[in-house]
Amino acid sequence: MSRRSLRTGEGESVTSRLPGQDATSRCRREMEAASSVCSRLCYCGNVVKTHTSWTVSHPGRRFQVCARRNGCTFWEWADPEMCDRSKHIIPGLLRKINRLEEEKNAGKGKMKNPWFWVSVFLVGMVIYLLFSKCNRTPGHLQLAG
Repeated sequence: MSRRSLRTGEGESVTSRLPGQDATSRCRREMEAASSVCSRLCYCGNVVKTHTSWTVSHPGRRFQVCARRNGCTFWEWADPEMCDRSKHIIPGLLRKINRLEEEKNAGKGKMKNPWFWVSVFLVGMVIYLLFSKCNRTPGHLQLAG
């Protein structure tokens, strides 16, 4: 049996013994080396569900919990802790991405609006009619008057 240290949200750690879990298993080595999330089982035998934390202190960090609602108390970080610089930069980048996506979606709304296209067509027609009645003097374009 191996010991696993589970961190609670307040910086405390709880160590528990998990039957049939080898700390040097291939899955654990892969998870530590490449931050990959392997299929794991919680205390009640279900495959754990992976979520992503978007808190200020852990932006983008994945954690695993029991997949059953109100299931066992299994909870574990799947990714190692990020450096302080990452914790500072990631929230700013996420805010910027969200702002740009909102601007993009606002622009898409205008393009889908049929009244936008009707107004573009009418402005184009007015400009065409004004210049189609131009004086036919070579080299000169004048508005009809």
